[in-house]
Amino acid sequence: MKFGDNLTEAEVGIRRIQELLLDTEGANKELCKGMVMHYQKLISKVERMQMIHSLKESLENEDILFAISNEVYKSLINFLLRAFSFEKELIERESLSSQHERET
Repeated sequence: MKFGDNLTEAEVGIRRIQELLLDTEGANKELCKGMVMHYQKLISKVERMQMIHSLKESLENEDILFAISNEVYKSLINFLLRAFSFEKELIERESLSSQHERET
């Protein structure tokens, strides 16, 4: 049996995010870029929300919360702003396409 065999997919996501947050080598600026790229590749809204939830769960761990630097916090805020912007854009596209369908 390998480590993590009995973990759910959500628990694996939380652990991966915690590892990324604690990786002090290159985590600052590259963290946001990597997370945004991964987030935008996720096709279903459920998967994207699961990623946001995993990030929330990761930050609820006090050891993680106090161990990350200010730069990582800034990077996380930047990621969350970009995720919000991405979701807003998707909603606007859906709204425009449904409006266009009604007109035709």
